[in-house]
Amino acid sequence: MPKISVIVPCYNPDKALFNECIDSILNQDFTDFELIIVNDGSDEKYSEYIKMIAEKDKRIVLITQKNKGVSAARNLALDIAKGEYISFVDDDDIVLPYYLSEAYNIAKKNKSDFVAGAVIRTSNRKLKLERNYDCVIDIYDAVDKIKLSFLYPILHFSEGGYLNRGPVAKLIKKNIIDKIRFDTDIKVGEDKLFNMSVLENAHKVCIVHQVWYLYYKNQKSVTLKYNENIALECEKYLLKIKRYLNLKNNQEYICYIDLIWESIRYHIYNQFLKYLSFDINYIKTSNAIYTREPWNYVIDSRYRKLVSFKKKVWSLLFKYKLYFLVKDIRAKLKNRGH
Repeated sequence: MPKISVIVPCYNPDKALFNECIDSILNQDFTDFELIIVNDGSDEKYSEYIKMIAEKDKRIVLITQKNKGVSAARNLALDIAKGEYISFVDDDDIVLPYYLSEAYNIAKKNKSDFVAGAVIRTSNRKLKLERNYDCVIDIYDAVDKIKLSFLYPILHFSEGGYLNRGPVAKLIKKNIIDKIRFDTDIKVGEDKLFNMSVLENAHKVCIVHQVWYLYYKNQKSVTLKYNENIALECEKYLLKIKRYLNLKNNQEYICYIDLIWESIRYHIYNQFLKYLSFDINYIKTSNAIYTREPWNYVIDSRYRKLVSFKKKVWSLLFKYKLYFLVKDIRAKLKNRGH
């Protein structure tokens, strides 16, 4: 039985990036692992390439499913994984050669069932980093002390590394996630929900101040596509993540509202409202968002008492249904400047 199962879901991957990703895993200085590649219904020409890559090494297990999305692909791999620990890697990213060995040794030495290292977001595939053999390791027995760092990017390390909110750059004891799977019912925030479920079952968490993972900044995927259902998808995610937070605690309350703001700016506006003409349909749609849960949390008077002046202003703009109008004006002014 391998000590680690590394899971890589893929769908029509960029061939060069996918090859580099797989090589970075196969070239680890830790060798006792299986690499499970899940072909999530890729087109035929990509499937042939994935099959060819899978023949590189006897440690690779290739499974194929109809296209169901990354969450379903990861779940399928979890169902067959044999490792004592689980690691996830995205198909266009790179792991540094000491990732698995360092994560595994720290997990064993500290009897930890959840170990997380740092990620660097970069477009430089050749980035060279010095390994810190005396890196800081924070150990938590009480998960409440660290869970907010897995929800909002507040924990940053040296060399530009940070604690990623997704499942990557982590090593998880398989026996604590036997009954945990990625939520295939939502399209937004499923990574954060998975992490919260894992943390709820973890007894000891180690945060390692060492970069293990290069998260590829792909300019082609930066533009968010129009999605008329994005508000409902965000609402499902936000209402589910709320279960893991104690909103009576000011820090967790602010974190939850920050997640709501993130959905408003990144998803509601960029994937939906900015594509609409300013007409009666736009007003009806935005008014519905202004008034229903969970969006109306951002106008709480309690929230305005706890946050900066800038956030108070945004809260008041939202309260008086001016927020999206101001976003539109700012976007138009920005575009004129270019």
